[in-house]
Amino acid sequence: MYSDPKWCVALGNILQDPNSKLVELNISDNSIYDEEATVLGNALAKNKALKKLSLQNNHDITATGWVAFSVFLSNPNSSLEELNLRENCFDDEAASVLGNALANNTRLKNLDLSCTGFQPTTPAGWLAFTT
Repeated sequence: MYSDPKWCVALGNILQDPNSKLVELNISDNSIYDEEATVLGNALAKNKALKKLSLQNNHDITATGWVAFSVFLSNPNSSLEELNLRENCFDDEAASVLGNALANNTRLKNLDLSCTGFQPTTPAGWLAFTT
C-alpha cells in the first residue's frame, strides 16, 4: 500500500511554525506509514504549543517509524501533555525506543498504549518503560 505524504508535509510545516497556536491534534485512523511518522516526529521536535496528540489506530507504522517519531518525546522543550497511541503496533524495538525516549520527559501526563499488540511485544520490550 502506498501513502502520499504531502498532507503530512503540510501539517509538519504548520507544526514547525513558531507562531503555531495548535494545541490539540487528532490524526487517528489515517493510515500513517513510516515516512509520515518521521515527518511528524521532526516537526514535533520543533513545536512548543501542541498539548494533546492522538495517533490512535495507525498500525502501519513499523519500528522504523516509531524510532523517528519518538525523538521529539525526549525533547525538554516539548509541550505535549497527552499522547494517545492506542491500537498501534509495537514490537520490542518500538516499545523500547518509546520507553527510552520518555525516560526523561517531564511534561507528558497521560500516555494511552491500550489495545496495542498487533505485533508481539514481549516483557523485554515493555521493560524500557520502567527505567
